[in-house]
Amino acid sequence: MPKNPWTRLVTMTFMVTIPILGLAIVTFFIMFWGLGIDRLGDNTLVIANDAPLPQRRTIGLIAALVPSLLVLQSLWHLFEMFRGIHSGNALTRKTVKSLRWFSTYACLATISAIALSGVIRWAMGEFDDQPLWTHLQISPVDLAVLFMAGVTWAASSAIEDGIAMAREVQDYV
Repeated sequence: MPKNPWTRLVTMTFMVTIPILGLAIVTFFIMFWGLGIDRLGDNTLVIANDAPLPQRRTIGLIAALVPSLLVLQSLWHLFEMFRGIHSGNALTRKTVKSLRWFSTYACLATISAIALSGVIRWAMGEFDDQPLWTHLQISPVDLAVLFMAGVTWAASSAIEDGIAMAREVQDYV
């Protein structure tokens, strides 16, 4: 366990919230693509502006499944990293590799969401009779996630190099 109580609190908080986030992703995915529910109550909880078209819901489900699974995989690696830190192994190759895999899967999830956005939007009925690749959707949030994933990946590489250098110095001394 980390000596710093703040680190213990933060890692424990993430170890609780990451599974809750994963469960929310799976729940909303099933509600929206599996059951066609786009909102609960009188706009109390809005999952999307419109429900998918019933005849296109299966295709949308398949297209949305790819980025969703990649996000869940990235969350698993983030959970593993915080579990390692919570067990007292903050700067180990395992925790750093978990951080790198988190950033890699977050990047892949974003790229796949952009690449499949035309299919997903088509399944939601936003357009008809046009090529799906002409309706790709990219947002500033997508660009920010890609940027942050790249920064996190680079930082994990630098940390790993630092760990290797520390071991070399330790072996030399």
